[in-house]
Amino acid sequence: MKVRCLIVDDEPLAREGLEEYAKDVPFLEVLGTASNALQALPMVQELQPDLLFLDIEMPKLSGLDFIRTLAQPPLVILTTAYPAYALEGFELEVLDYLVKPITFDRFLKAALRAQRRLQDRQPEQGIDTPEVVEKVEVGEQPTVADYFFIKADGRIERITIADFYYAEAMQNYIQLYTRRGRFTTLLSLRELEASVPHPDLMRVHKSFFAHLGQVTTVDGRQLVIADRKIPVSRAKWEAVETRLLGGQLLG
Repeated sequence: MKVRCLIVDDEPLAREGLEEYAKDVPFLEVLGTASNALQALPMVQELQPDLLFLDIEMPKLSGLDFIRTLAQPPLVILTTAYPAYALEGFELEVLDYLVKPITFDRFLKAALRAQRRLQDRQPEQGIDTPEVVEKVEVGEQPTVADYFFIKADGRIERITIADFYYAEAMQNYIQLYTRRGRFTTLLSLRELEASVPHPDLMRVHKSFFAHLGQVTTVDGRQLVIADRKIPVSRAKWEAVETRLLGGQLLG
């Protein structure tokens, strides 16, 4: 599906760079560019874009304040040289946060994330669309997000999938166990599962969300990850066994 976007940045070189990146992404359609939020406002109202690439530090009205003026903002990917704004940005439910200088690889991952989010919304809105098959060049693999962000201890922590072991539900929060240590965040396992789609991650029990690629041992109906035994519910066991073993069990 096409993703219709606007680019808003007060730096001409930044606008040009993002526009060039967007032209190299087949599913992105650039509706226009704006040099500040006030110029962008009527464009958003008239063109109704799916996605904004939005700078934060701009004269008269910052990108964050601009989001607050919109009753129903489109998806927003923040583009900024100031990572200190990350927490405020994610509190406004922005889709992604790109820190300048932005590489094409990072830009593409954010754009693909926007496309997936829009595709997920379509059934909810009752939109009948034909099945879309993306054209993939030989040797390419579909892109899957390799990290996610959580708010923990007043900070935003980036958790890479490769470092993630499992998450355990407590009362009104969860604890995530990673190679870097343990993090506590005010989320539910259901929210985590819905926000981090990945073929190696799975809800294995009402209290556990696990990285199946980190399993070292299967002991009965328990998975051993980082020396911790993770229970698998009876209802989940068949699906876990299929995804975990994948027909590779020998002997």
